Amino acid sequence: MRLRLTLQLALGLVLAVGSFACGDDSDDEDDMTGDGDAGEGGASGESGAGGESGSAGESGSSGASGEGGSSGSAGSGGNIGDPNDEAAWTVLVYGHADHNLSNSFVRDVLEMADAEISDDVRVIVLADFDASQELAGSGENFPSGVQWLRITGGGLEPEMIGEDDELDLDDPNVLASTIATAFEQFPSEHRALILWDHGGSWQGGFGGDSQNGTRQGAPMAASLVAEAIAAGLESAGIDRPLEILSFDTCLMASAEVALEMQPLAEVYIANAELDYGDGWDYRSFLSYLSNNPDAAIHEIATTEVDQWDAHHVNASPNDTLLRSHVALDATALPALATAIDDFVVAWSSSETLTGTELGRAGYFTLPPYMNQLEDAAAEPELRDLGQFLGKMSAVSDEAVANAAVAAREALDDAILGRSQGQLREAATQSGVHVELPLATKLTDDLLGNYEQLAPTWVESSGWLDALAIYRSLDDQVSPTLTTTITNGENPDAANLPAIGMRTTDGDVAEVDVNLGVVDSSDSDTLIVFGLIAKGPIDSGFEYMVEWDGRLMTLPSDEIGGLQAITVQTWEAVDAEAGMTLPPVLATFGVVTTSDGTEALGALLFQDGDAETHLLTLLDPPVTLPLADVARDLPGTTFTPIYPTVSISTEQEGSLGGSPIALNVDSLPLSRGPAGAGTYALIAGVSDVFGNVGGDAQIVELSASIE
Repeated sequence: MRLRLTLQLALGLVLAVGSFACGDDSDDEDDMTGDGDAGEGGASGESGAGGESGSAGESGSSGASGEGGSSGSAGSGGNIGDPNDEAAWTVLVYGHADHNLSNSFVRDVLEMADAEISDDVRVIVLADFDASQELAGSGENFPSGVQWLRITGGGLEPEMIGEDDELDLDDPNVLASTIATAFEQFPSEHRALILWDHGGSWQGGFGGDSQNGTRQGAPMAASLVAEAIAAGLESAGIDRPLEILSFDTCLMASAEVALEMQPLAEVYIANAELDYGDGWDYRSFLSYLSNNPDAAIHEIATTEVDQWDAHHVNASPNDTLLRSHVALDATALPALATAIDDFVVAWSSSETLTGTELGRAGYFTLPPYMNQLEDAAAEPELRDLGQFLGKMSAVSDEAVANAAVAAREALDDAILGRSQGQLREAATQSGVHVELPLATKLTDDLLGNYEQLAPTWVESSGWLDALAIYRSLDDQVSPTLTTTITNGENPDAANLPAIGMRTTDGDVAEVDVNLGVVDSSDSDTLIVFGLIAKGPIDSGFEYMVEWDGRLMTLPSDEIGGLQAITVQTWEAVDAEAGMTLPPVLATFGVVTTSDGTEALGALLFQDGDAETHLLTLLDPPVTLPLADVARDLPGTTFTPIYPTVSISTEQEGSLGGSPIALNVDSLPLSRGPAGAGTYALIAGVSDVFGNVGGDAQIVELSASIE
C-alpha cells in the first residue's frame, strides 16, 4: 500500500473522531515521538523539504536553463588510432559521466587500468565529466570537454589520445560518431560496446548529460540508442553485429530494451535492477579477455556474469538480496517475442481465465524492479517476466498455462547466465523485467508512451494488447476492510495496542499497517511515521498487527540525540510469513551537497539493522555507499522527510527533520519509545488490480511504552 492511501485513511479517521487532545511534550532525550523531537528539529520546512515530498526531489535538478553542448563528431580532435593496425578485440566504453556519477566513473577507469591487458585487446574510453564537480581528493574540478583515453593496463595511467570541446552525450549523433571513430581507428576482429551511465528501462532510456551542471539532462530513448549504434557501425564500415553490447547502468535488462538492441549484437548484457554501486568488474573482465581473446562469445559472456556476481554478492546488503545482472543470447530473442505473442493470444482468447487469477499473478510477481524512484508513492511498474510466466503456468485455463510454460522456456533458452540476489533467486526470477503495473495504473498516457518508446517489442510480442486486456478486467471497486482496536487506551508493555482486520472481498491481495501521530505543536497536522507491517490477506480470515510503541530513529546533528524517521517499503516479496516488515526498507529525505544542490534521496536498510550504509538518489537513480558519499561529496547532508496531511483542508505536505551529516561510512539505526500523544494505526488494503480501501483506529498514549 502506498503513501497517498495512508494519508487519505489517516485524514478520514481524524475527521471522524474530531479534534485530538495532544499529549504532553516529553523532556526525555530518548523520547522518539517525532512530533516533538523530529518536528522541532525540522523547523517545519527549514530543511528544504518544503511542501509535498515530491517537490523536494524536483528542487534537486540543476536547472534547465543551461544550453546543451555542441553536437557532432566525437572524433573531431584528430586521428586517435591506426586504422591499419588490427587487433583481436576493441572494447569501447562510452563514458557518459557528466552528472553525479563523475567520481564513480573515475574509479571504474582506474579499475580498467589495473587489468592485465594484452596487445590483443584495445580498450578505448570516451570520457565526459561534470566540470562543476570536484575530483575526489584532488581539490580541483573535473576538466571540461571530452577526453579520449586508451587503457593499456598493468597499473599504468590511462593514455590521453585525444580531446574535444564539450559534447552532449545525450545526442544520438555523438554516440554514433563515437562508435564510428573508435571502431574505424582501432579495427579488430571482435568488438564490444559498453554504455556507461544512468539507465531507466524502456521509459527512462539511457543518459542524462548535465552539461557541467547546467541542466538535468535529456536521456535517449532505447530506440534512439539502437539507431545511433546502427548508424555508427555502418559509418565504420562494419556489416555484422557487435559481439557484446552492454549497458553498465541500472534497469536496462528489460524485454523491451533487449529486443530493441537485438539486431546489433550477439550477446546483450544488462541489469534488471538498480546497480547498487560496483558495476562491471573491469579488472577481471579485461584481464580474462586478454588471456582468452579467442574464447567463444558465450563463454566470455558467462565469465563476465560470474565475475560480476563475485564483485557484487557481498558488496552491500542490497546486493546480497536484490542484485540482478543477466547475459542474453540476442539471437534467441525473436523466438522469445514470438512465444510471448502466442501466450498473449491464448490469454486474450480464454473464456475461463478470471481477472482475479490474472491480477493475482501480476500483483505477486515480487520483488519488483525499481523504475518509479522519483515518485516514492507510485506502485511498481517493472516486474520479472520469468516469474510472472511461472505464476501464469498454474492458472485454471490449460491452454494459457501451457503457453506460459512455452514462453518461460523460450526466455530460459535466451539466458546465458545471470547473477541475482537471494530474494530474487527464491522467487525463481529470470533477471529480465517487463512492463507490468497494476491494472489501475494502466492509463491511456502510459499505454501511448509504451507504444511509442518500445516499438519493436510492442510489434513483435503483442504485449501492448495484453496490458490493454489486463486493464479491462479491473472491476474498479475498492475493497472493504473492517478493523477493531485492542488496548487502544493507555497501553503498556504487557498490553500492546493491536489493530484487527477482516475482509470478505474475493479479489483482495494485501494489507499494510502504517502509523500516524497528531503533531503536538499543530493539532491540525497529522505526521506519518510509515510502515509497521504488511502482508498478503485472504477473504474471510482475521488478522492482527501489534504496535510495540516504538519508532525507527537516526541521529540528529542539529538538536543532538535521536530523531524519528518515516519507514517505507523499498522492496516487497511474495511473503508467506504473514504480517511482517518487508525485507528492504527506506526512509526518504532531502540530500543537500556542499554547494546547496538538493535532490530527493533514500537511506536503505533492513528491519533489525543497527546501521545503514547505502544512499540512493532517486532521479536519475543511483545508489552509493555512504563511504563514497563522504569521500566524493564532502559536506553532504540528509534531511529526513515526514509526510503530513492537514486535518482541516486535506492538503498533503511534509515536514523536515534535522539535517544529518553524511561524513561517515554508516549511520546508526535504533528503535526508540514514542512519546505521549494520540496515534493512528492505519490499515490499507489493496485488491489484485490495485484498487484500495481501508480503515484506521486510534491509540492514546499517556506515557511511553517502556
